Amino acid sequence: AEAEVTTIREDGGRQLFKFVRKDGFLESLDEIPEPHAFKAQVSLGLGGEHHDYSLTFEEHQHTHDELEAGDLEFQDAHERAHANDIKRRFANRNVTTGQIIIFGL
Repeated sequence: AEAEVTTIREDGGRQLFKFVRKDGFLESLDEIPEPHAFKAQVSLGLGGEHHDYSLTFEEHQHTHDELEAGDLEFQDAHERAHANDIKRRFANRNVTTGQIIIFGL
C-alpha cells in the first residue's frame, strides 16, 4: 500500500508526508507538526488503484498534559468515544498523530 498526505496550512504552506508499512498499519516517516489545523490531501494506493481524499482538520484547544480517556473535564460524549476507541485500538503500541489522522479515528 502507498500513502501520502499533503498538508496545506492557512498561509499556503505545503508539506508532504510519506508513509511506510509497519506490522498491520502505515506510519508517517515524519511527525506532523503543530498546529493541527490544515487542509489535507490524502492519496492511498493499492494494486495500481489510487484514491484521493480532501479533508480539513481544525485545532481544538488542548494541552499536552497526560489525559485519561475517562477525564470528563476535557471531553463531551463524542470526544470520549473517540478517546476510548483510540486507547482500545492502540493499546500496547506506539503510534503517531499522523497514523491516527490517516485512519480517521
